Amino acid sequence: MTQSAEEKYRAKRAERERLASERAPTPLLWFGQRDPIARFTLYVGIFTLCLVVVGILQWNSIRGQLAEMKSGGVDTHNLALAARLDQRAWVGYALLTVETPKAGDVAHASVTFVNTGRTPAKGVAPLTHLKFLPTTVSSEAELLKLSNEGESPATILGVMYPGMPYPAPIDGRDRLNEADLGASVDGYTYLWGEVAYQDVFGEQHTMEFCGYRKGLSGTFLQCPFHNQPDSAATR
Repeated sequence: MTQSAEEKYRAKRAERERLASERAPTPLLWFGQRDPIARFTLYVGIFTLCLVVVGILQWNSIRGQLAEMKSGGVDTHNLALAARLDQRAWVGYALLTVETPKAGDVAHASVTFVNTGRTPAKGVAPLTHLKFLPTTVSSEAELLKLSNEGESPATILGVMYPGMPYPAPIDGRDRLNEADLGASVDGYTYLWGEVAYQDVFGEQHTMEFCGYRKGLSGTFLQCPFHNQPDSAATR
């Protein structure tokens, strides 16, 4: 079918407009693009640029903090000390027990130690005392004066891991007589001592403890003296 002059004119005009659109420059930053792939590429580029800017700002902030620490604005020694205190071993006692004494036998007791820290304690060596007294005492010096019984030999517990209980048995040196039994029934039982150990940083520590109770049963109470959680913690 032959086209009319008007149809030929419209076809040529449409062709010229199409060629002009293809040859026109790309709009700024492709915002005028209708192609989804082109738009996605644009968004990825903008997001990457934002990440680069944020990274530069964070690095500048870190450099400023490091410069402040080097200039003395932050005490790095205290930071290191705080990190050690958070990670080191802390040995304490969790339980004191004493068996009911019998005439002609030695006294038997036990102290259960536990490491509440985050790392093992090494070379753990407890040194304990057990004594039956007719009355309470108000000071460590008075306790040592009234106690004529020597200390129990130290038992090396070796490595103490965090959270695990370690019982240490205690046996009296002398056999109990009727007077000792009377003191234990009507008087007070004292169980005290200390434990030495080393943390993973090579620091030596000593923990002191003292407990007492009235009679042959009941829970041990903490003495008003000789209870030092850690002698090295205040250095």
